[in-house]
Amino acid sequence: FDSDDLSALKTGSMRVQVQKLAQKDVWQSNNQFDGTTVTKDSKVSKGDLTIKLGSGEALPISTENKSYNELVIEINKISGVQASIVENSTGGFSLSIKSTETGTANKITIGGGASTHFGFANVLEAKDMQLKADGVNYSSSSNTVTIDGLKITATKKGGDSTINIENDTTT
Repeated sequence: FDSDDLSALKTGSMRVQVQKLAQKDVWQSNNQFDGTTVTKDSKVSKGDLTIKLGSGEALPISTENKSYNELVIEINKISGVQASIVENSTGGFSLSIKSTETGTANKITIGGGASTHFGFANVLEAKDMQLKADGVNYSSSSNTVTIDGLKITATKKGGDSTINIENDTTT
């Protein structure tokens, strides 16, 4: 925990219980490409892939005459989204698309005709951090929340913590 303004803090204690940590939205193609007959330089050519971040507009990306590597470059032009090729131990690969920020406001929606070619699965769902402080519910798209001037960063869920705020009388 931290405070930007120590004079704003009140002495006392606060009981904190973290129920959920904020996390990014992560999608991975279920279809594994073998790396031999279909390589990262092979042309996809399966129509449009649409990607929507949060409440933003669904952006179409044409896969026509684009390799898997080129498709990753195009997807990475979308602010708030990061794509990569994930290789396995046998030289095969899949496509991964994730939000760069945590929270439900950064949920990704994937569509378009090309999405069936990849068979995307949501392997990590976007979530907001949720905690209780002295019995009051708080939520944040990041893992940090400020309560009465005290900035609390959650690093693990579960458990029960008490934060004591005392005046420093040492000189």
